[in-house]
Amino acid sequence: VIELDLEQLPEGDEILSILRQENVPLHIWLTLAKHYYKQGKAKDFVLLLENCHKDAALDYREHESDKMLALDMLAAYYVRLGRKEKSREAKKKHFATATALYTQA
Repeated sequence: VIELDLEQLPEGDEILSILRQENVPLHIWLTLAKHYYKQGKAKDFVLLLENCHKDAALDYREHESDKMLALDMLAAYYVRLGRKEKSREAKKKHFATATALYTQA
């Protein structure tokens, strides 16, 4: 059993390594990603959500809905980036990424 202080989470690469080694269920990855986002650590938020599909444990009943939630969370993040972006090209890239994620969900 690993305990983490959600107010003082480790760097994203470190938590990613721990989650992989311990074969942690997807719903825990999502909870941690939300906490990183709330703490303004968008890079770590994205890192967890981009890696959870291939590395998280999916051996529980609700894993399909959690997979969709992970894609939706990441897509919404890219929509938000696109709305804030000033550069037309970057805006287009963020929206295209969001569209691909929503389609995948």
